[in-house]
Amino acid sequence: MEKLEKRYNVVLKTLKTLKKSLDTLENLASDEEKFYKGLRDSVIQRFEYSIDNFWKFLKIYLQEKHQVVTSGSPRTILRDSLNANIITDEEFEELVECLRDRNLTSHTYNEPLAAEIASKVTDYYELMEKIIAKIEI
Repeated sequence: MEKLEKRYNVVLKTLKTLKKSLDTLENLASDEEKFYKGLRDSVIQRFEYSIDNFWKFLKIYLQEKHQVVTSGSPRTILRDSLNANIITDEEFEELVECLRDRNLTSHTYNEPLAAEIASKVTDYYELMEKIIAKIEI
């Protein structure tokens, strides 16, 4: 239980840092292009570690609350979360897309791709927040 609570608190903290960056990014004026790109890249970085902590939390949650022993694969953990009724089919599909985007951001830097993924991060944040909010530890 201690491991689960610790991971839960880490997820909450990482989501909080992501939210701060998203709020700041949203409030920047368009003439602050240099700062916008730097902050956008920060949002993407925070998105990467937030989704990583999110699926690692789900893994521990499955083990401790549902006695599901799952592999280390993030997609398998999402599938097991779906099977345990922790997430819905729709949430599963959105989270798979989220993981796909996370993998794209961490393996290459491409300006149009960064802009596209950054535009989705708010939705990903809201999805992770929604799921975490309905989980009781």
